[in-house]
Amino acid sequence: MINTVKKKIMQNPVLFCFIFIFILYVIPTFLQVTFDENLQITKFYFGLPGILSGDEPHYFVTTTSLINDHDFYIENNYDNAYFYGACDVGFHFVNNTNPQVGRHMMLYDEENKVVTTINEKNEYNASTYSQASFQQIPARPLGLPLFSAFLLWPLKDTCFIEAGAIYVSIFVSLIGVFFFYLICRYYAKKYIQEQERREQLSLLFTLLFALCTQFWHYSKTYFTEPYFTTFLLVAYYFFFIEERKIRSSFIPGFILGIGFTMKDPFGMYLLLFVVLLVWAKQWKRLFLFVAGSTAPVLWILFYNWILTGSIFTFGRATSYLGLLGDTFFGIFASFFHPTFGIIPFAPFLIFAFLGFHALYKLNKKCFYEILLLVVPYTLLWASLSLTDVGAGGAYSGRYLIVILPFLVLLCFFWYIQNKNLFLMKIFFVFAILSFIINAQAAFFYPLFWNNPPWIIFSKLITKGDRLIEIIRESLW
Repeated sequence: MINTVKKKIMQNPVLFCFIFIFILYVIPTFLQVTFDENLQITKFYFGLPGILSGDEPHYFVTTTSLINDHDFYIENNYDNAYFYGACDVGFHFVNNTNPQVGRHMMLYDEENKVVTTINEKNEYNASTYSQASFQQIPARPLGLPLFSAFLLWPLKDTCFIEAGAIYVSIFVSLIGVFFFYLICRYYAKKYIQEQERREQLSLLFTLLFALCTQFWHYSKTYFTEPYFTTFLLVAYYFFFIEERKIRSSFIPGFILGIGFTMKDPFGMYLLLFVVLLVWAKQWKRLFLFVAGSTAPVLWILFYNWILTGSIFTFGRATSYLGLLGDTFFGIFASFFHPTFGIIPFAPFLIFAFLGFHALYKLNKKCFYEILLLVVPYTLLWASLSLTDVGAGGAYSGRYLIVILPFLVLLCFFWYIQNKNLFLMKIFFVFAILSFIINAQAAFFYPLFWNNPPWIIFSKLITKGDRLIEIIRESLW
């Protein structure tokens, strides 16, 4: 029996590799928790996944509004959840007495085309605003809720929309993993002579990306980052690897345009790709790329016009440029902060820094391409003061999840050129450690909200009795 299974795996390793990844992505979605009024875990149980933290419930409330009400006026949806126990915001967020649960929204005067935020305590200023004349609209972009609503509308007026949103995220994430495999396979064929080793290394680094980085955890959340990661991988594949197929330029434009509707800063990739095409004077590709991005970009400009009467005045009143902080500290924190950095949660990625040098010697064109995709986006988020101390309700460096596959790819380029066996052993030790860390977060995410990777060991030492009690209550 064992030999038969082994033979089948050897005959089709790609299929079994992706079945393995699929299983490990889906199983953690069934492990759920309940909280008390202080957001302390009280019980573990098995059930369908839910929206948990940070911006997730606020993206989701817009999703339910679009599906159930066919509008983006969200006051009734927040009220349904907070006062009537409905699932419009997610079943974990129905207790309006919790001071940490607010409304991420703006006030919209439809008649005068005015959009304004309310104060940080989510209170109305009665001397300035009349609750009757202003409507509550999302303070977050509509792209993610709209994208999900197209797929989840059959679940209208049910609480299954919430679980559906998580499984859409997993589906999109698995597409990203598949395109990462295609990218690895392309470069393996280019630089590795032995055919068997090509497939082995392509699958090995696909597993490293899928299961040894923070992407594993974020694949089952309702944040925008797993979507951005997949979008950028797909865009990279069609733009740089399939570049000879001119018609392929439409796909990167379209998919990056969708990403722009989900969060404005992601739109920098539209500009970067356009600059590359203009620099290379590839006018046919430029036309197709722009044509692909036209529909989603026009949609967001139309949304701006609905809200403010101007296509160039974005509805969100606050500006990212107003949040500039210490860039140098931000860069260091983005990679090495014990709670919000990339490396502490995926230590094998330290070899990505060696990968830059290895790739420069191997393929300068690819080196500059990856540099262009990684550095500007990293500098943007590292420069914002809100990322100096991390993102609320997040695991590791949420804003930089987008660059993770390219850091893994840099490790791939280092690995295929490395001849130092000692460094290779360290690499695999770090990879195993990375798997353990991210497996913990994939299965027990609430324990890792804004905490370092060793938090579970700290809790075992300081609160071991309470954890045992929670497990006992969960089992019986």
